[in-house]
Amino acid sequence: MKKLLLSLTAGVLCVGTMYGQGRVNFNNQSTFNNADAITVRAVVPNVSNNQGPTGGNAGDGIGGDKYSVQLRWAPGTITTQAAFDAAALPPSAIFTGAAFLANTGPLATFSGFFDAGTIANIGAPGTFTMQTWAWYSVGAGNATYAAATGNKAASALFTVNVTASPTPVNSTVFPGFTVGTPVPEPGTFALAGLGAAALLLFRRRK
Repeated sequence: MKKLLLSLTAGVLCVGTMYGQGRVNFNNQSTFNNADAITVRAVVPNVSNNQGPTGGNAGDGIGGDKYSVQLRWAPGTITTQAAFDAAALPPSAIFTGAAFLANTGPLATFSGFFDAGTIANIGAPGTFTMQTWAWYSVGAGNATYAAATGNKAASALFTVNVTASPTPVNSTVFPGFTVGTPVPEPGTFALAGLGAAALLLFRRRK
């Protein structure tokens, strides 16, 4: 009898733990507003940059043929990136392919939007600060956000009320953002110019 009671208690605790964990729907398709899409950054000298046509045209929405997304989170309301990075828990799985509504292309085709489904086991229900990572993930070297060398970016920090069953699950809601590559420092252009000039001079002397 004692063993039976212990087994029943353990079962109740497991169920309570399972149902007590918060979850969230990871998507940006709730509005289909172009302002909420994830798009390829335009090239503006000394201001913004992208990897070129392989990553999509400037203004295109990202899609599952070229890009991946991942969700990060930390409990509470956090307002600075440094504090969020320090508090962030392990991120979600990586989503690509069919998680997106379309391949990379014009926003009119619903590119730039995704629905990765429900992310479970976020933590105890309550307010969480979250962030979406998006990156060009074609090629073995671009499997993760940290390793990616092409177009990538993180959303602004946003908060979500994470709920547990039977309370309805909430969706991630965050402003759209653009993915791109770092803008070279002015010194990089200067060095490149000097190198080209030296090469030209060397060839003339030959």
